[in-house]
Amino acid sequence: MPPTSPRWDCDVSPDGSVLLYQEFSASARGNLKVISLSGEPRPRDFIASPFDDDEGTFSPDGRRVAYVSDESGRKEVFVASFPDPSQRIRISSDGGTQPRWSRDGKELYFVSLDSRLMAAKLAVAAGSVEPAAATALFPLRLSGVPKHQYSVGADGRFLVNEVVEDSASSLLTIVVNWRPK
Repeated sequence: MPPTSPRWDCDVSPDGSVLLYQEFSASARGNLKVISLSGEPRPRDFIASPFDDDEGTFSPDGRRVAYVSDESGRKEVFVASFPDPSQRIRISSDGGTQPRWSRDGKELYFVSLDSRLMAAKLAVAAGSVEPAAATALFPLRLSGVPKHQYSVGADGRFLVNEVVEDSASSLLTIVVNWRPK
């Protein structure tokens, strides 16, 4: 029987064995669930609460998941251990969305509620995560629709999908059959 509640994919674990997705229901505005892609396809709750939990993304080593929850009354970024989310910590302090990991997993980026790209360095010791206070990197001009509006490159640079002001159109000249002398 096909699922009756809406589902949105979030991420696939680095080893390709687990799909992390968000599911909506009558009792929850959004829960994060996981399903095996290599074994028995039986979904299980990862973060289940009466709040809106979404935008889950695996750390590069697959041992943590960054996600967004509105349990405090506004959207905040959290990191939970994986596969057991019992160890979790809030990363943002003044709201945040769109978490993304650095390639080495030692930094977590997110968008503040006032549209700045933020970075929080993470110290990982004995399985726990200790975040430093997040610092603002630069302002962003994002649209309110897509959730994935930036990406972090392997070299630490960012690719950002920003809204461009509609200004006077520019003339484009195309020269065909041009040959240098």
